[in-house]
Amino acid sequence: MVTGAPAPRVGPADGAARLPLTYATLTAAARRQAVPLSGRRRPEADVRAVPWWRVRSLRRVAGLPLTAGGLIVLATGCAALLRPEGSDVQGYAVLALGAGLFPYAAYRFLTSGRTAARRLAEAARAAEAVPRRYALLYDPYGGGPVLLVFPAGDRTDDLPEGVIRLFAQGTRTRPGRGLPSAPSGPVELRGRREGTAGGDPVVVPWIEGRPVWPAGPYEELRPGGPAAREYLERLAPPQAAPGVPEVPEAPGVSAS
Repeated sequence: MVTGAPAPRVGPADGAARLPLTYATLTAAARRQAVPLSGRRRPEADVRAVPWWRVRSLRRVAGLPLTAGGLIVLATGCAALLRPEGSDVQGYAVLALGAGLFPYAAYRFLTSGRTAARRLAEAARAAEAVPRRYALLYDPYGGGPVLLVFPAGDRTDDLPEGVIRLFAQGTRTRPGRGLPSAPSGPVELRGRREGTAGGDPVVVPWIEGRPVWPAGPYEELRPGGPAAREYLERLAPPQAAPGVPEVPEAPGVSAS
């Protein structure tokens, strides 16, 4: 069952149309929330042909850039102390920063980051590809991208069957970096959708011929329950009926 971060419930505005939370409704919300894809970026290495550390996004998942950055800061601080003319307060500050950052980043890489990146690479290379459809929405609590998974086919009244939180790589100027160019469409799921004693389900969506890296496990969704409806209405708030003004959302909560 999908669970969201603890937060006050944002219900539909008075007069809002509580439409059924189907593929048609949720893909319409995805189109409203779509962010522009600006600028071009060098394509990533194909995870099926290279080791995981050659894939840019998986290096970030593992924490390699942070580890390397911490090592550089630490080395810079050490070099400042070894200068013939001595160091100053700024040099000691750089050393202290590196001495804190590098061990933290290295510990995270060795204990969890490396394993997470390796598991994602293995899932992305899985031979079996399960066809599905998706709608790309954004959680208002934090704004992270969320992929709703629907059965394959062309039925517009299908209900979502799963949720995958995505690894956000966007910046202020390029918010859509690493995400699909279309707010909805076909997707192939590779990996394992059932958890085991060894860990959570690991599923990598393939969209537009490339992997879209997840930030968490595949979560089944049972849309008939009130908790699921609340979660889906959080992602896609009901639209006000014609002629009825919308009630402003709670401060700090945005649908996009």
